[in-house]
Amino acid sequence: MRKQNYTKEDIEKLIAGPDLRAKQFAQVYKQKMAHPGITWGIPSIDDIVLPMRPGDMVVIVARPGHGKTALLSWKARKEAQRILDEGLEKRGVFVCSWETTTEEYNAYMLSNETATVNKIARATVPYGDMIRLATENAKLPIYFIGRSQ
Repeated sequence: MRKQNYTKEDIEKLIAGPDLRAKQFAQVYKQKMAHPGITWGIPSIDDIVLPMRPGDMVVIVARPGHGKTALLSWKARKEAQRILDEGLEKRGVFVCSWETTTEEYNAYMLSNETATVNKIARATVPYGDMIRLATENAKLPIYFIGRSQ
């Protein structure tokens, strides 16, 4: 391994004293005021988790069956609806999974208070209701990347 030769200026750039930290924080805070980020929309989560910013990659890790797909599909649907409501053309929500099939993920996306994901998976929701839900959901700018059944 080659030894690095650092100058005094290089080292000083790495050290942030109180004055510099305050100045840097003020600059970053102004940027955040202009673009506050994307919250989860769930107060108990928003109080303890930093907001997402454009370009962030968010990874949710948990054991199987602990609600990862349910949480992210709910958030994807909410964000896609916001994009649609605000008329943000050329924007969308991209969902990528090699574990959950696109059909399974679509069941989460179509679910609501009466047509739960389990009822959709068991095909106990009336066919007409499913067509209505699918038609409404087709308007949302959500794109799936993954495998099919």
